[in-house]
Amino acid sequence: MGQSAPPLELIELYGERWEEELYFRQLKLQLRRTELLQSRTLKTAAQEIALLVLGTALVAQERVRAAAGLVPVLRVSFAKLLHLLRPLWLVLAIARDLLSKSQQRKLTERYYDYMLMCLVQEHESGSCPRKVRQPVGKWPRLLETESVIGQIEFSVLRSQP
Repeated sequence: MGQSAPPLELIELYGERWEEELYFRQLKLQLRRTELLQSRTLKTAAQEIALLVLGTALVAQERVRAAAGLVPVLRVSFAKLLHLLRPLWLVLAIARDLLSKSQQRKLTERYYDYMLMCLVQEHESGSCPRKVRQPVGKWPRLLETESVIGQIEFSVLRSQP
């Protein structure tokens, strides 16, 4: 027989699971641009995975820097940040001996200022009513959008053995 857990704990675990799912989506589709590894052996596959994890950690660190405590970190888009980081890193790598440390720092500061203009839009929290704009089956038609703000209420239904 399975074990039961408190409902609030299950809700928190579900949220954590989706954070991990989003991380792997970013890893596979945005950083790697494919769901498949390019490696041909187990050893090189492990190295490829390690490099991808290190890459996402580096982007995450830059995400925190770009937010600079001014906005929530998750408002800084992983995809947009990665898109802007690639050319910045290339320029800094190529021009390492052409730019002074002060110039490199100033260029990076300007990049972070620009990044703050490319934030993910905030979403209004609300409920998702089970209605549609065009009738499907027996669902009621959605005539006006609704938003419910407040505490989450739930109940756990148990099936009879």
